[in-house]
Amino acid sequence: MRRFLEKIPERIRLPALTALYGLSSGLIAVAFMLSVNKLFGLVWHRLASLNTVDFVLASFAVITLSSIASGLLMTKVRPDAAGSGIPQLKAAYWKDLGAVSFLAVLVKFIGGILALAGGASLGREGPTVFMAGGLSSNVAGWLGIPYRRRRHAAASGAAAGLAAAVNTPLAAISFVLEEI
Repeated sequence: MRRFLEKIPERIRLPALTALYGLSSGLIAVAFMLSVNKLFGLVWHRLASLNTVDFVLASFAVITLSSIASGLLMTKVRPDAAGSGIPQLKAAYWKDLGAVSFLAVLVKFIGGILALAGGASLGREGPTVFMAGGLSSNVAGWLGIPYRRRRHAAASGAAAGLAAAVNTPLAAISFVLEEI
């Protein structure tokens, strides 16, 4: 795959790779949002049919158990996936040259779904930025792009992920230029 990429002229290669990173980032952002909404609907719409006391007790149990499960997953399985996501991607961008492990992306995906659908009070933007930047970094690796050249993929993915999460493409580009 790397030899094929090297045959493509640079002026075409960079926009094509950026589009590929954007596509993969958009897909993971949409999959994340749909998964959160589906699990939220399964859990909370059922709980809404309960009487007040049962709803309060059940919602406390759901919030507690989903938070514990998400926390354990992110701290024990992949600690670099813990946190909101943006500082972790920023650290990977500078410290690890934009490389993020696929397992960290997967753990953030599952843990984020559990936390958000379980009722945790956090937004989907941070996890989406991390997952999108991390997946783009992995796509670059699968395409044979060297470890030291994955910053472009992580930044492109982060911008596309934020744009997909909040539907603001120009603000997402500005955000990545400012933050990452």
